[in-house]
Amino acid sequence: MNHVNLIGKTSSGRTIAADRSEVKFRMQTKVSFVNEKGELETSTQEHAIIATGRWVRVLEEIENFNKSEIAIEGSLKTIGWKVFIQINDLILL
Repeated sequence: MNHVNLIGKTSSGRTIAADRSEVKFRMQTKVSFVNEKGELETSTQEHAIIATGRWVRVLEEIENFNKSEIAIEGSLKTIGWKVFIQINDLILL
């Protein structure tokens, strides 16, 4: 099963392909945990995202895209040596 759910903030501007076939952007997610010393730590991870089809138009219309909070559902996609998340569903929070 290839399934990904992420909630986070966009961390960069969008890159829209010249033929408008895809949009690439990055988003950050945060995880909080208690370390061995009992202290709360937060870890931030950045993810590469690709949107195609109807999501291109939707993402183009978001005015304040940078630092927007979104939830996505998708799947992992490998292109060469890079792993991206292909969007199947998106919610602007």
